[in-house]
Amino acid sequence: MITRFSEQTFLYTQALLKSAAEKSGSGNSRASAVCAHVSQSLKMAMAKGGRQHDIAHVPLALLQSESEQIPPPVTQAMLTMLVKGELNPADIGQLYTAYFEPFPPPVDLIRDPFFVELLIDALFDRPKINVEHR
Repeated sequence: MITRFSEQTFLYTQALLKSAAEKSGSGNSRASAVCAHVSQSLKMAMAKGGRQHDIAHVPLALLQSESEQIPPPVTQAMLTMLVKGELNPADIGQLYTAYFEPFPPPVDLIRDPFFVELLIDALFDRPKINVEHR
């Protein structure tokens, strides 16, 4: 059973891993990659415990920084898709336009393993994909 303390510990651990990754380099160092891998592994473990909807906002909150503000519509689109566990064409369109802006959101936003899994499922599991959704 996952308790409230484990949720707080998860948040604290994610924040420490993000801080360690940022201090270790510009994202190209081995220590930064290890921190990112441990962070993703923890997210997967929490999701297996049935808490994906409770932790979906944590990676988005950690990506918000003074230099990289994610626009609220993009944040809402990601949260909607991650919490519901399904892709929405309007939310995908929102992400698409956000990444073609002069100052796009950080790429880590769409590198979330749960989001990537949703994309792969949408591309290969469904027999018929609507032309507008491609």
